[in-house]
Amino acid sequence: MKPIKNALKELPKTAQNGNQQQQENNLPDAKQLADAIKTAIKKDQKNKALKFPLKAFPKAIQDIVRCWHDCYLLPVDFYAGAILAAASAAIGNYHHIQYKLHHVEPPICWMVIVGAPGVGKTPAIKFAMNPLFRQEKQFSKDHKAAVAQWEQDKQDAAKAKAKNYSQARPVRSQGVINDATIESLIKILPHNPKGLICYRDEFIGLMKSMNAYKSSGGDLEHWLSIWSGSPIILNRSSLEDAVFIESPFVPIIGGIQPGILIKLTDRNQVDNGYLHRLLFAFPETQDIPPDTNVTPDQSVFDHYREIIKRLGMFPKKDDNTPFVTELSKDAFKTFREHKIKTEKDCNSLDDDNIKSLYIKQLSYTLRFSLILEFLEIAATADDGFIKALSLKDLLKMKVSRQSMLKAIKLSEYFTSTSMKVIARSESPIAALPKRQQLLYDKLPTIITSSFAKSVGEKIGMSESTVKRLIYNRSIFKQTPDGAYRKLYT
Repeated sequence: MKPIKNALKELPKTAQNGNQQQQENNLPDAKQLADAIKTAIKKDQKNKALKFPLKAFPKAIQDIVRCWHDCYLLPVDFYAGAILAAASAAIGNYHHIQYKLHHVEPPICWMVIVGAPGVGKTPAIKFAMNPLFRQEKQFSKDHKAAVAQWEQDKQDAAKAKAKNYSQARPVRSQGVINDATIESLIKILPHNPKGLICYRDEFIGLMKSMNAYKSSGGDLEHWLSIWSGSPIILNRSSLEDAVFIESPFVPIIGGIQPGILIKLTDRNQVDNGYLHRLLFAFPETQDIPPDTNVTPDQSVFDHYREIIKRLGMFPKKDDNTPFVTELSKDAFKTFREHKIKTEKDCNSLDDDNIKSLYIKQLSYTLRFSLILEFLEIAATADDGFIKALSLKDLLKMKVSRQSMLKAIKLSEYFTSTSMKVIARSESPIAALPKRQQLLYDKLPTIITSSFAKSVGEKIGMSESTVKRLIYNRSIFKQTPDGAYRKLYT
């Protein structure tokens, strides 16, 4: 009701004087009232982000996140968002989700952890990615041994005067990559059909290697196809032949500071739908957490690693093509109802930016449902159970309605955080100098002028500049007690 009340305040006031006919003429018509309410609701939604729905995860994952949160006091959003991306990579390209015939989604997640400096983005990402890093270490060890054996076999063949030793040098398996150039991907993906997760501490670094800053778009168009699970065909002068990858699979995870989000809302990134493919784990709290005297239990960490490991143990097809999991009848009905409602909402909007976001989130809802279904099994079953599964067993497995309902909750959260990012790009904050944006992000919702000056002093800002900032009525509102309230959070 609050946004509707705000809308009514903005409408023309009824004339205080004059006859009844004049008063009626000053009243807003039905269309004017409807448009005002719609605009107010949209504005209200943009400036609010939902609390992360941790209960969408299996209880074991909830307990793991809470345990780590209690020890380090990092936002739940950081851990949960990073775990979602790690689970996406652990399942990989071997399993997709189907809504209808030819409407199939890969469980690819592009996760951006949003946090101010020192809040703990990197520790949360490293926690979630640890099982995948351990796997990379094993890949390196196995490859080193394989190359040593290959060299020995080659020497033995030479001593035996065997001609034309044709055994190719072993290729290293890989599951994590830092370089996001298309040139690097086309060399690695063919040898790793499960796919690769692209990881960087700083997401902006990923964008640069994606070639996202070039006005022509560069390789970014190929990345948009990768997100959709569409084939990529690459012709380059540096390549002898065209390269075709039928089902590229590359989840993404990285961190970014709130003050840098404006770089993601460049007109090009919005128009081509790149921004709407990103999932923002963006908690309201951006304060550096205090240290605690609580030490996490190693067994909790080990349990998490076991769950992620099991996600990679599900049976796969011999030809490494994706195995398609279907929705149960109840899950299908639930998703269809959600899809119809979302598309109806889209048709009532004039903003193509928001429409694109809603449509991309429908794809993510399907992807989340598959990830959550697999996570539930991995969190409750043991290694022996999963190893004993066959493809026939998987054919019987359908995504449940419960997983779909939880997936919708996750999608609602990420929709709200994306709206928050979009709102920041449309607010006066984006027009401020970088240092003033930094100060604005560091300040809590309600401040005194003396507190603002002390924070400004720490980042080298003069007292006069701080005053000009907090006196700016487009971004601050003075409260009755003389404090200042931020209008954009």
